[in-house]
Amino acid sequence: MKKILCFLFLVFNIVASAQIKKTSIAGMVKANNNAIEAATVLLLKEKDSAVFKTAVTDKTGKFELNKISVGRYFISVTALGFQNFKTNSFSIDSSDNLVNIPPISLSPAVKNLNSVTVVTQKPFIERKIDKLVINVASSPLNAGASAFEVLEKSPGVTIDENDNISLSGKAGVMIFIDGKPSYLAGRDLTNFLRGLPASQLDQLEIMTQPPARYEAAGDAGIINFKTKKNQANGFNGSITAAAIFSYHFKTRNSIALNWKKNKFNLAANYSYAGLKNYVNQHIERNFRIDRQSNFNRYLNQDARLVWSQYPNNLKLTMDYAASKKTTVGIILSGTFSNNHQNTTGLINISDSLHDLLQYTNYNTSSKNPVSNPAFNLNCQQKLPKEKN
Repeated sequence: MKKILCFLFLVFNIVASAQIKKTSIAGMVKANNNAIEAATVLLLKEKDSAVFKTAVTDKTGKFELNKISVGRYFISVTALGFQNFKTNSFSIDSSDNLVNIPPISLSPAVKNLNSVTVVTQKPFIERKIDKLVINVASSPLNAGASAFEVLEKSPGVTIDENDNISLSGKAGVMIFIDGKPSYLAGRDLTNFLRGLPASQLDQLEIMTQPPARYEAAGDAGIINFKTKKNQANGFNGSITAAAIFSYHFKTRNSIALNWKKNKFNLAANYSYAGLKNYVNQHIERNFRIDRQSNFNRYLNQDARLVWSQYPNNLKLTMDYAASKKTTVGIILSGTFSNNHQNTTGLINISDSLHDLLQYTNYNTSSKNPVSNPAFNLNCQQKLPKEKN
């Protein structure tokens, strides 16, 4: 009996892994047969126009969106000096490995000299010499989201089923918080990012070839989360709360306090999230001895996986500006979470006549508490610029 159950669970895991197979979307953006570089490409869900994934075109105008789930989508393209463009909606099926979008041709923006409009808001995506910058607050779709969801939609970033982060297909990405290594990886890192509200983020810097000031291990790249900071003297703070109404209720809440006077700056940030997700699986398998034989065993399995996470993130910082070029700081931070996972299911095995031979009910649960405190003492010294 134990061998049968082990075999059935192995089958379940193999099938479950096969069902999460994702599709890639590729295309090209041009204007007057010339490639458009640094155009912002958004993949949006047809149902609610929510952003699912983003990309930026390269020097040849090409873009690629990876790990796209089954569903209906459309693409929106924006580029400086050109009119916005939207494609018709299209479907992604489980049988698709790569979907090629017909070349997208942009039209020049219409110039109107009768009026002048000054826009001060930063663009959602900026391409700079050494990095790609995501201005988190520039997209209203990030309201109520987590840092993990912002990262998941970012250009060139992919996250597998084991929460491993890769950048442009390379694993081993280093995650920085405000220019300092996070020293988190795997589940600990994703728990932290899922509990960090996007409302606390200012920018997301993606560097495939990090500058010399970063001591990056390997060549996978660096992703730097820059949190919001207030440089004004005095005391200030903010409180944010988000409620997500889905099959299971979710919430993300945070409080940020800051006090600055002359050379001293003290800041405290705390966030809490209550997250609950589920997956329903239905599996049907037919068995036979060899290709020449008829099927003589049938398996039907229904499974429901529910996992809950309650991450608490705390960060206390103190900075002292010893001079215009020297800053000394202390950071106390920690991630604490109670994580639960529960799987229930029913397995039916029938003979060649579809008569029930046996059935198995199973219920498994696990707990994975996370406690990850950290202490950081840092000193920043700005070197004088070389004189020509």
